[in-house]
Amino acid sequence: MAKKRADKSNKKDQDNFFSAIFFIVAALISLRFIGSFLPEKRLWGLNHAGYLDGLVLLYIVFLILTLILYFRGKRKPGIIPNRLIESPGTIYKTLVPFFIVIASATAFYFLSVSAHFMGDGYQLISWLFETNRAPKARAFGEMKIHQIFFEMLGIGERANAYYSFKYISIGSGIIFVASLLYYSGRLFQSYFSRSAFILINILSAGTVLFYGYVELYSIQTACLYLFFLSSLAAIIEKKKSPVPIIIFAIAGFLHKISFIYFPALAIYLFIILANDELINKVMAHFRHFMLVLIFGFVAVYAAVKLFAPMYWQQAFLSPFGDRFTTDGYYLLSSNHLFDFINLLLLLVPVALITFILFTAGIRTEKGPNHASIVLFLTTGVIAGLLTAFTLEPELGMARDWDLLSTLLIGVQIAGVFIWVCGYQNRRHFQAATVMIIILCLSIFVPWIAMLNSIKSSYFYSLAVMELDPKHSRTGMFTMIPLNQKQGNTQEEQRLKRYCAINYPEIDLHKQGERELLNGNYRQAETFIDRAIAANPGFSRSYETRARIQNEMGRYDEALENLKIADGLNPYSSTTNYYMGLTYGKMGEIDKAVKSWRLAVHYDAINPFPYLDLANYFYDRGKADSARYYFGLIPDTAALSPSYNYYRFGVDGLKYGDTASARIFLKRYLEKGDDSTLISNVNRIMNSLPSETD
Repeated sequence: MAKKRADKSNKKDQDNFFSAIFFIVAALISLRFIGSFLPEKRLWGLNHAGYLDGLVLLYIVFLILTLILYFRGKRKPGIIPNRLIESPGTIYKTLVPFFIVIASATAFYFLSVSAHFMGDGYQLISWLFETNRAPKARAFGEMKIHQIFFEMLGIGERANAYYSFKYISIGSGIIFVASLLYYSGRLFQSYFSRSAFILINILSAGTVLFYGYVELYSIQTACLYLFFLSSLAAIIEKKKSPVPIIIFAIAGFLHKISFIYFPALAIYLFIILANDELINKVMAHFRHFMLVLIFGFVAVYAAVKLFAPMYWQQAFLSPFGDRFTTDGYYLLSSNHLFDFINLLLLLVPVALITFILFTAGIRTEKGPNHASIVLFLTTGVIAGLLTAFTLEPELGMARDWDLLSTLLIGVQIAGVFIWVCGYQNRRHFQAATVMIIILCLSIFVPWIAMLNSIKSSYFYSLAVMELDPKHSRTGMFTMIPLNQKQGNTQEEQRLKRYCAINYPEIDLHKQGERELLNGNYRQAETFIDRAIAANPGFSRSYETRARIQNEMGRYDEALENLKIADGLNPYSSTTNYYMGLTYGKMGEIDKAVKSWRLAVHYDAINPFPYLDLANYFYDRGKADSARYYFGLIPDTAALSPSYNYYRFGVDGLKYGDTASARIFLKRYLEKGDDSTLISNVNRIMNSLPSETD
């Protein structure tokens, strides 16, 4: 009797599990179906099908398939015979992995994203084509690899800049797939479990980064997946593997944001070096461990917002908004909370499902080294999730999804691993897993289809940019020349009107610069103050305010504004150039030289820091060094206002570089409008030796 009651209870539990999966999957697909009819609302993680004619019908197909699976699964839980799961045969074991790699590589290539409006796509192609640009420190490794590969392809063709991103993206995808194939064999015994783990991860929306996507996260993403997979394998097998440590170091070299997962690396080291008794002691206080981890993160966040340099402060959202908040977008704002839900629904739906099951009391089974795995995965999830939540999405979260996806890799791996490892012995696991794969397809297919339609991707990008216009200023202005080039005059004019209305700071800044050049410093400052009031996150306004204050002898104020500009827009050559000028006026020459060198490092075609470095060495009697720096100025350097051509030419003669000086003086004769200076230049040119001498 007791056995019958236990069997009945177990059957009810199994049925509840299967029903829960059905209702969750059906609800999430339905949510995407509804979102498709609201393409301009803040549902950017759900509404991709709404930008493609007829694609919304795909959700109905997915819902019908889910319903069929549910009723079939109620009658017959298994889908694949056990003999094929346990022993699929030599041909399967050897050919299927090979087929998956080839099929994935083919998909990465032929479904490569054809529009690059999301993120910094077009700007990055331009950056790579301009070979003198220095890699940004935060993504130094990945940017450097792109530069090297671009040179291998041939730097003369702009198309090769795109191909560099495309081929590296695809290559990273192949590494990602190969890693899944190899480590799934070490993580799971059942071939169905291995296949489920591989397929669910391959169909993750974040893998779009491997479909020729133009950004700086593809290699790093592959490495972070490899870090988590290799760590899990080493923990399960109780091996002291150095692979996760090496891979983590490579990921950090590629992009600094990878160091967010340092707590996960530290826990991995603790696990492989500690004994089981010590690990069990930690797990006995697991809730306290989680609280310490969360409060530790909150403490670091608070310390950064209160005491860190400006750049670090601006890298994270303010909890309630501050003087630099734009679009009313701060940590606890409704827009940010909605965006974060969109992000999770797009990138980690399986993790959300496992979380719902856990909170509903549907527990997982414990596998080998369960305590160590929970400790490692929890650390990775908390570190990534909290950083993704607090990080300032500079372009708006919809367009910064690619960066944020790297912070959710730990969440993705944890969600899929817990699903497969924790529920694989459930009676309905196969049918439930196929339902989850259908859910993944319902996200991935419209997502990749939209990104492969230039028209759909364009309108999607416009819609998400209009949600947070101040965050999307650069993207909006990038759209104007694209439409101009394609002859879309009506759309070009519409965008110009939109920009004029939504970005008054641009026109106010131009007026302020004009008054500065005319020597009307008070009037210039008024215009710049209005520009800052219109958009307190526009870094160039603080830079120009500092230039005005320099002219008025208010050097301390100027330096403070330049630090703000540097915090809002780090790695700016012009900001560091003006910072050097300010330090020079304050008599801090060493800091001035350091700033000018940084300016040259960030942009090797910016001519002004070269001139100031040349003057620095000339004033100290080092004419050779002065000529060296002056000679580094590109012959094609564009100088504004035109008076600078005269100034550069005269200084070049002072250093003894007659050839370069002659080029700048000739350029002034072409562009200058001061008759007195033109006469003076002609006199100078006539006094110089002929070019043939």
